[in-house]
Amino acid sequence: MKLEYHYIDIDDLSLEKNIEERNQNIENGMNKTDFYVTEGLKKKLLDNWEEASKDKIHVWYEFKRD
Repeated sequence: MKLEYHYIDIDDLSLEKNIEERNQNIENGMNKTDFYVTEGLKKKLLDNWEEASKDKIHVWYEFKRD
């Protein structure tokens, strides 16, 4: 099996906005498959985050909020 790595390059402000929108959709019952991202979970994930290197990623997306 061949793996293909995808990465989304996103700025901190857009990431925060996406998490807020996701959590709001969950609270409003519009999303029943995702899980709520608490401040504790967000901190745990971001504290352990390692920035990807472009030479190890097959598909690199650059997120731009309109």
